[in-house]
Amino acid sequence: MAYEYLRKKGREAYMALISCVTSALEEEDPEYAVLCGYPLLKMAEAELGSYYPADEFYNRALELSREVVRLAEREGVPSWLRRKVEEMKRALREAGWL
Repeated sequence: MAYEYLRKKGREAYMALISCVTSALEEEDPEYAVLCGYPLLKMAEAELGSYYPADEFYNRALELSREVVRLAEREGVPSWLRRKVEEMKRALREAGWL
């Protein structure tokens, strides 16, 4: 029972973050893209070795995260978000997505 509940909540979290990132990318808003993209990438990173995999979201999370980094590089972000973009770039490089 707990497994199914946690799996459901994990899917809901992915869907909410993916929706936020997608909207920010459509609006070309680099700040919101990073604000939502950073936790999305971190969730995918953590999930890679977890007991609650959601494979259908992992690749989408990395794909969107790569788009977030590209938007942030192109449009620029405030310095306090720049560190997050650098962390995202490192994580994407390590995963072979950048």
